[in-house]
Amino acid sequence: MPDVHAETQSRPPGHRENTPHTFRKGYVSSYLMIDSKPDLISRIKRKLRQNPFLSYLIGCPYPAPRWNRCVRKLLQRLGPDAKILDLGAGTRRRAPNVINLEIDMTPEVDIVADGHFLPFSDDTFDAVISEAVLEHVRSPNLVVAEIYRVLKPGGNICIAVPFLQGYHASPHDYQRWTVPGIVQLCAAFSEIESGPCAGPTTSLHWIFREYVGLEGGSTIYEIIILCFGAWLTGVSKAGFGGGIGMIVVPMFTHFRSARNVIGLMLPLLFSTDIFSLSHYWQQWHRQSVTRLVLGSLLGIALASLILKDISDVHLKKVIGGIACLFAILEFLRPYWQPLLGNSGQSIQTALQFKTWQGLLAGIFAGAFSTLAHMGGLVIVMYLLPQRLGNTAFVATTTATYFLLNFIKIPFYFQLQLFSFEILIEALVLLPFIGLGVLTGISLNNRVPERLFSRIVLFFLFATGVTVKKLQIGVIDLVAKGPTRTLWARTMHANLASIMPQAIATWCEEEGHAVYFMCYTGLENSLEELPETLDLVIIGTFSQGAQLAYALSNLFRSQGAVTVLGGPHARCYPQDAQKYFDYVLGFTDKTVIRDLLQDCSPHRPIGVHLAANGQPGTLPGVQERWKFIELTHRKAPWIKAVPMLGSMGCPYTCSFCIDSVIPYQPLEFDVIKADLRFLLEKFKRPLVGWHDPNFGVRFDDYLSAIEDAVPPDSIDFIAESSLALLSEPHMKRLKRNGFKMLMPGIESWQDFGNKSKTGKNRGIDKVQEVSEQVNMILRYVPAAPLNLEYQQEGRVLPFPFYFLDSKRGMNIKPKNYAWDELYDNVIDLIKHNISWGNLFSSYKAIDAFVPRWVNVIRVLPWFEQLKYYREIRRRLDEDPQFQPFFTGQTTEIPEFYVERIRKSLGDLWEWLPEGALYHDPNAYLKAQENPLTLLN
Repeated sequence: MPDVHAETQSRPPGHRENTPHTFRKGYVSSYLMIDSKPDLISRIKRKLRQNPFLSYLIGCPYPAPRWNRCVRKLLQRLGPDAKILDLGAGTRRRAPNVINLEIDMTPEVDIVADGHFLPFSDDTFDAVISEAVLEHVRSPNLVVAEIYRVLKPGGNICIAVPFLQGYHASPHDYQRWTVPGIVQLCAAFSEIESGPCAGPTTSLHWIFREYVGLEGGSTIYEIIILCFGAWLTGVSKAGFGGGIGMIVVPMFTHFRSARNVIGLMLPLLFSTDIFSLSHYWQQWHRQSVTRLVLGSLLGIALASLILKDISDVHLKKVIGGIACLFAILEFLRPYWQPLLGNSGQSIQTALQFKTWQGLLAGIFAGAFSTLAHMGGLVIVMYLLPQRLGNTAFVATTTATYFLLNFIKIPFYFQLQLFSFEILIEALVLLPFIGLGVLTGISLNNRVPERLFSRIVLFFLFATGVTVKKLQIGVIDLVAKGPTRTLWARTMHANLASIMPQAIATWCEEEGHAVYFMCYTGLENSLEELPETLDLVIIGTFSQGAQLAYALSNLFRSQGAVTVLGGPHARCYPQDAQKYFDYVLGFTDKTVIRDLLQDCSPHRPIGVHLAANGQPGTLPGVQERWKFIELTHRKAPWIKAVPMLGSMGCPYTCSFCIDSVIPYQPLEFDVIKADLRFLLEKFKRPLVGWHDPNFGVRFDDYLSAIEDAVPPDSIDFIAESSLALLSEPHMKRLKRNGFKMLMPGIESWQDFGNKSKTGKNRGIDKVQEVSEQVNMILRYVPAAPLNLEYQQEGRVLPFPFYFLDSKRGMNIKPKNYAWDELYDNVIDLIKHNISWGNLFSSYKAIDAFVPRWVNVIRVLPWFEQLKYYREIRRRLDEDPQFQPFFTGQTTEIPEFYVERIRKSLGDLWEWLPEGALYHDPNAYLKAQENPLTLLN
């Protein structure tokens, strides 16, 4: 790195003061000074001197033989009966008697814990090993103090920390040390020996790899292919006329995005053009060059318009198609070339060709060159009939290539096909082009061009026809586990979300095969999906988190990359990153495109991807219809269509996740078109508006509905605020078919502006709100109210499964004891589901569908009442309940664990270790330290 290493010894037997003591040096030698012996570092140095790119190619880890030797000697000296802690062990086990501690669970980890608070008693271990850990912790002094505490008197600690190494968050990266710095950090110990482990070669290796972007995820396979492609480009240019180099672009697209590839190839090709142009300076045929270049301007411009909007998969198909076409033409070249003429004839003057032919050839050459760097064959086909001399022919093609590539540079910059990383990567590959030039010159005299060309053309055709197409599964988790209730059978399919459908639509637009599934709890989650998925995207609320984690683990075992989106991904990204390769925040089409272009595993910690805000547009009903139809097949008689008119919220309620999102309406023309489309699909459609507050721009939305469809031709359901539901508005809503409204009061105290009840409190506010609700019921026959709680530091680590507002409450009550709270809740539910109240509610609703939906909605509350009584009983009798509910322990009562196990069924076996637990204060910690998320 080089790393700084130290071995020190803790307190002598019987000594309890936190003061240093000197012991005989060499007790265990760990002074890691590099000497002149021909060790591993020296051998690597010699290799690097022979080939300076060897380190880049092999991507080797830093060699540290002295550190490894030091640890081995320590383990041997202490023997197999010693108790040793490996703090930050990673994925390896040094010896059977070593206890591995990490921040995440992997197969070799024994204990998951924070190094700042080690879960061990004093004087527990004979030795502690800490390799490349302290740079990743907030307080190294605290961690070293904890190590001191858990070591036995006379115990040893071996520490390795970096001195010169690039930024490498895992999940954070805070600091570096010199040798005196690490000695000072361990001042409470007696130093045995300390010093550097590795020399400058290791540092240069790390810095160089990070500088060229190798740490961003390139594999050895990719690096080899990149270098081979650069070499082949040089071979083609110098030895075989350039045509066989067409294989490089389609070959690269098999592991890189098409845009990345064409951006990378331009500086490589341009550099070879510069070298070649100097050799053929002013020997070209000016008239032909002029015609081709002028035509190419239009071709490059048209191709740039295509590149602006084409998806990556479709661009790969274009490149593949061009590659196949040109492979066939190049293969048949011996047959069509004599028809056009040979460049080697001795005629000194070119034939007079019409200008339009050169311009037309330039247009195609410019377009193909911009899209795939394959315009050369068009140029050759235009120049051959002119019977230019050999030198003039090569000079003319070289000059044309140079000018075409030069013209493409500003267009590529405008399309953002260049980046600093791409230019550096191109710079690193230049030596391989040079090596290819030398190889091409050598092969030109030894290998028949026809044999070499045919071999390459075979692979060109193969790469052209095999465009990678991802098999993507998109799962919308409406239920959190298997269920057979009447409510689930009737309504779960109508609770489908819009974003999973939008993401599925975007994936199809990118050219991939999409398998969509709305999981209602009634089906087998795997039967509707193929076994060979490349990517699985799951959307869920937090109550479905355990099911999502289990599914991710299952699909990962089958080789898929997994992605989590939806409310849980936004609220608990740090927890989700432990179990998914990608976790999505705000998601738009660009985020999905970036995801699809990468689509690689990220473990043990996933990558957090997020746009700057909510998407400006979403696919409408017509675009999502394929996936809506699949969902409707699971709805027996009520078939609601989800629509969205706006995102964000104009209010500032501190308890609401949407309050920090700027309000933005979606396109009214799309809304109108979707409503007309639904009238063609249904005799009387049912539309559920998913807006957090429908009707903020009331006149605009109602006018859009009135312009699109006849009055009362569609039944609408919407959520809105009482402030928007004045009597004139209610009359207009009723006229346009609004049958169900869900007005949220939100709070009795601080958010009266949303309910238009001012500063009234207590029973006065109940009365005022009740009068407004009764007024609403005259126009829309339903008004379920939603009350939410503010957390204020009283959060319990209830498993996500129970956070559905019914099964568990993760907020410690402020003004009640738990037993008192449940007594009141039980009394309230008994009152609400009494037969008298149920009959009154039934009579108050006139419309048929809302009336029976309300009946079905109430039925599960009889089972819920039974559940609350069981909780109340266990608060008195189960010894696990009160300590957990009062926050004295984070150990989840077995009652809750068993319910999750029963709900997940066979998927319980796939629930990852530790997935029942989460940090209830993760959001607060993320606010204090924004780097908690890995981007």
